[in-house]
Amino acid sequence: EGYMEKSNRYDVGKMTCNELVELLRRDEESIPFFEFATKFIGDMINDGSAGARNYRTALNNFKEYVDDSRLTFKDIDSKLINGWIKSLMNTSRARQMYPSAIKTIFKAGAEYYNDYDRGIMLISNDPFRRVTIPKAATPKKRSIDPAEVRKFFEYEEVKESVFFNETIQSRESIAKDVCIMVFCLAGINTADLYHMKKDNYNKGKLCYNRRKTRSSRDDSAYIEVKVVDYIKPLFEKYLDKSKGDFLFTFHKRYRDHQTLNKSINQGLTRIAKGMGLPNLTTYTFRHSWATIAQNHCGASIADVAFALNHVSEHKITERYISIDYSPIDKLNEKVIDYVIN
Repeated sequence: EGYMEKSNRYDVGKMTCNELVELLRRDEESIPFFEFATKFIGDMINDGSAGARNYRTALNNFKEYVDDSRLTFKDIDSKLINGWIKSLMNTSRARQMYPSAIKTIFKAGAEYYNDYDRGIMLISNDPFRRVTIPKAATPKKRSIDPAEVRKFFEYEEVKESVFFNETIQSRESIAKDVCIMVFCLAGINTADLYHMKKDNYNKGKLCYNRRKTRSSRDDSAYIEVKVVDYIKPLFEKYLDKSKGDFLFTFHKRYRDHQTLNKSINQGLTRIAKGMGLPNLTTYTFRHSWATIAQNHCGASIADVAFALNHVSEHKITERYISIDYSPIDKLNEKVIDYVIN
């Protein structure tokens, strides 16, 4: 009787026998959310998505709040989501990032389980319809001024050791080198430096897709940046001259770009203490490049956004244009010259 009732509820005339059996066996009340979410994030990881780590963090936070590993899609309603968001309001970014991630996963689940053509709605609830995801708090100033950047470039109290005629670099030494590269490559991300391949280095330029946003943009977040003379010694220092695919040797010392970034930030903490500067991170040098470009070198916000490889506000117009990346190099040289000289 239950099977007959369920069959009458849907348009089963066009189904194969296997599809009908699967429908009758599926219990709308018990589709597990966390099981689907874990698979969803696993697929992101396999696809090389840079955002997978944030999604996993968001899911773990949501799971901790719910405290029920058996949670189903049907159990998730606006009251639950709003209560969770309220618990995140003291955070700066998580209050926007976490709910946005769970919303994306929920929508993906509905797309996966529902057959909209046949009117089979195994997930019919939409808990986010009555949820307003708050905006992230305005971040605190992360940049330092040109004089402080120059002081950082000239900082010499970076310890290195020599064992068996081989120089062993300290965290401070690598942190300084990498952050100079970040700044002098127009605020490049450390994740992109870590994953840069030999094929990405062409005629003195790094030609690559920004790892953070390449999978979410029509242009795959492609960009070209000239390697300026000032950092060529550092470029040579970290160049991987083996037969592998990686351009730099970071992968030989660090298992992934998160480990590299963590080590750099630890080294920067020690350097900042020694220099009497506020806390430094790798983002400090990306933000500082952008701030100096606009405030001291006459660049517009659009110029800075283009150089930082942010998503454009002129997507339609850009379809008509063959992109020229040389303005990035000209602006980058102005910024570097302003800081050094």
